[in-house]
Amino acid sequence: MYNLKYFSIIFALIGCCCSLTCAKGFSCEQGWSKLGINCFKVFTFYGSYGAENFANSKDAKSRCEALGANLASLHSSFENQFVQELVRKSYAQCQKDNVPWCCDSYTYDGYWIGMSLTRASNGTILSAKWSDGTNTHYGNPLKFADRTPWYTPEHRPKQDNTESNCVFMLLTNSGIGWADYDCAMAKIGGYVCKKKAKKAATLQEIF
Repeated sequence: MYNLKYFSIIFALIGCCCSLTCAKGFSCEQGWSKLGINCFKVFTFYGSYGAENFANSKDAKSRCEALGANLASLHSSFENQFVQELVRKSYAQCQKDNVPWCCDSYTYDGYWIGMSLTRASNGTILSAKWSDGTNTHYGNPLKFADRTPWYTPEHRPKQDNTESNCVFMLLTNSGIGWADYDCAMAKIGGYVCKKKAKKAATLQEIF
């Protein structure tokens, strides 16, 4: 009788431990937002960051890498919409805080993501790639069917532009979408980082 009672207590403790640390799934660090097995975070230059902390695309990529992440790659309309909502919340906070310079130009309303373009000398787009090396099946400007993430037809990459080789997510009063821009431009609203979520520990790993 007592043995059964003790076993019940032991199994109850194991069950409690398992529910806290062995849950199937993935988790993100505080401040990051999880979607599937990935974590996203929007970084802005508003408020305490100050204008001196503006970052061009290369700087933004380095800052993501310092956190074990990459500039965000997006592979579906669902993932794209998820990040769009994060960007909207970030920008809404800027407006709530009444930061005077963050809404002065549409470039301030742009957030770097990880796509870059390779062009010929005449500006013709040769290829598109994500900085994390993943595929560009979604949003590839060379494929007509994948151009839906782009802000408007006017904002889709032009075939005669030799300077706009990086991509940001552009937010305006009329909508949100991707746009190509000069990689050296630093007066951007912010950037979006993405990294793999951490898998929860298994019961075998704990015992």
